[in-house]
Amino acid sequence: MDNEAATWKRLVAYVEENKVDCDLWVGDTLDVPVDEEVAKALKEMFERYQRAGGKTDHIKVTNDPKEAARLSKIKSAKACYAWKASTLQPWKLTAHIMRDNIEKGTNLQTHTMVKTVSKSETGSRKWTVHTERGDIACDTVVHATNGYSAALEPSLQGIITPKPHICDQFVPPRSLCGSEALQNSYGVLLPNGGFFSINSRCTSDGNIMFGGSNPGQKKLDEWAKQSSERCVDDSLANLESVTKEARSFVESELLSEEKAEYGPGEGFQYSWSGIIGLSADGVPFVGELPGKPGQWICAGHHGQ
Repeated sequence: MDNEAATWKRLVAYVEENKVDCDLWVGDTLDVPVDEEVAKALKEMFERYQRAGGKTDHIKVTNDPKEAARLSKIKSAKACYAWKASTLQPWKLTAHIMRDNIEKGTNLQTHTMVKTVSKSETGSRKWTVHTERGDIACDTVVHATNGYSAALEPSLQGIITPKPHICDQFVPPRSLCGSEALQNSYGVLLPNGGFFSINSRCTSDGNIMFGGSNPGQKKLDEWAKQSSERCVDDSLANLESVTKEARSFVESELLSEEKAEYGPGEGFQYSWSGIIGLSADGVPFVGELPGKPGQWICAGHHGQ
């Protein structure tokens, strides 16, 4: 938790100090359980964390359902946990960083596929990176391919597992614009481990992104388990089983019944897929690979 908070503060500082155009938003993120049992479990977990000495003074807790619904604009809210966080456009941030690196002399290769990494048998360098365009001798290798990490480092097979996830883009109707627009990011906690990650692009076009462990994700998981190739298929789009659940949530929780109709260009527009990396114990790998001095990894972030 402390590491996450420190990383967030440094990231926001970097964006602000370098005037990065990446649609940065800073405000309250809300964790909102919409089920009594989930709310009870979350409350118990929070209190255990407090008793263990965890820092919670930055979190505003609302356990009254009516007040939680008012704050979150989610009708079935049973509680609300609010703290400072951010959203941004990751492509714009990454592009800015890479442009800066290129200006400083970095050689960026975007179409050079790495096939293997091996210990150097000759010369003074520790490692040889074998690519389709030749070999690179080096002392430092950073594995930052997340769910694909085991493709280059066999010791990670079964430890970091790739898994396709879907994101849906929602264009809000007029009833969710202006003063009624969502002004927060959300983690909506559902029964049976379901979870909606909701990000409103209130600093740009106002569209709302739905991700997370959508209840409709289970059908996609079952499909992906049938072959290893499916686990790394990021060409998926417009999966109705996933979009249906997000649409149902919007219409039942965010829109009033008389305002549930969409005008031209409103509603769910399209969805796309990406591959997340799941670590075996739920904790990401950040640091040097055991027994391989000079090889580092940052992977297994579970979509966060």
